[in-house]
Formats: sequence, structure tokens, C-alpha cells
Amino acid sequence: MLKWLHHILEPHCSQCREEKQDNSVCASCETLKMQLEISNYEKKQLMDALLRPQVASVTIKDPILPEQIKPRTIPWAVRKQMLEAEDRVQARLIQEAKSNVAANPVRAASGGLKANIMNEESIDESINELEKALGLPQEN
Repeated sequence: MLKWLHHILEPHCSQCREEKQDNSVCASCETLKMQLEISNYEKKQLMDALLRPQVASVTIKDPILPEQIKPRTIPWAVRKQMLEAEDRVQARLIQEAKSNVAANPVRAASGGLKANIMNEESIDESINELEKALGLPQEN
């Protein structure tokens, strides 16, 4: 009631005028205005950064020479040479083995015979041990 009376008696009071102006501007509008200013400033900064040429960050590097592409398939002539070289090496090894056997025929034959005899004896012994373990009658 006092405000109404004050308004009637003093319609153009400076204090009333300031209160009216303060009430006409809402707080959410002020917040939105501030956010809009911030957003516009950020956009301006981004546009300046994109449009401004950056000489310092662009450096010219040494040109890199590309490697030559190696063929994945081997031509027949090269493959043939490789196979022939491998065959020559194998033939030489076989020839050396034959010459060693021809130089010492007694040692080669007796070594092979001893190995066969020892192998047969060890097999017989292992069979006998297995029969004993299973409890089977042994043959002499």
C-alpha cells in the first residue's frame, strides 16, 4: 500500500525509475547475453586461427625417395639357376660321401654291421624286460 501511495504522490521519483529498469531486465537474459558473447569470441578466435597463415609451423622436409618395388615372383631363368646351383651342391656332397666309403670299405661295413647287431640285442633285451613286467612266459 505504501508503494501505491508513493507512486501517486511522486510519480517520477528517480528511485522508482531505477527499480522499474532493474525489474525489466531478467537475470536469465543477462546470462544468455554473456554466453552469446563468449561463444562469439571463441568463434572469432577459431576463424582467425584458421584464416591466418602459420609460417612457423609449416616446414619443408627433405624429399623422401620411394623404395623400388621388388617383384614378388621370381622369373623362370633365375629360378632355374637357383635350382641348378642347389643340385650341384647336393651332387658334390653325395660324391664326397661315396669317395669316403670307397677309401675305407672295411670300416664302413663293420661300423654298419655293429650298429645292426647292437640294435637287435637291445631290442631283445627290452622285449624280455617287458615280458617279465607283464608276467608272461618267456621264450628262450
